[in-house]
Amino acid sequence: MVSMEYLAGYLDGEGCFTFVGTTIRNKKIMVACETTFSPVIRTLKEAFGGSYTKNIRKRKKCWRPTYRWVVVSRDAENACTRLLPYLIEKQQQAQSLLDFQSTITTGGKRLGTDTLKQRQAIVDKVKQLKGRL
Repeated sequence: MVSMEYLAGYLDGEGCFTFVGTTIRNKKIMVACETTFSPVIRTLKEAFGGSYTKNIRKRKKCWRPTYRWVVVSRDAENACTRLLPYLIEKQQQAQSLLDFQSTITTGGKRLGTDTLKQRQAIVDKVKQLKGRL
């Protein structure tokens, strides 16, 4: 089996630590990776679960197909928790995703204004870390 250090290094370079969802109320954390090297994508799926897909659409004839791995919510939380000690470049992004996940409630509880503000601040922080704010 491949070490957690290797997977963290790979995701530091090729991974994406972000959110999915259209509003701050329904956002979920997500970790993803897309590459032409399918063995590492299969290894990520084995290590953390999630989905594994092959993108067969080629934009240019000479391009190779890409493979994509994605985990969301609790699987993404598990991945971030296990990878966090070994991440370098994306460690703050992973920690921010874990901070966001801690605001998730169960049982259909209504989110208060403070929680919504906290979530928005975390989303903005991740955008800033990615250089998009």
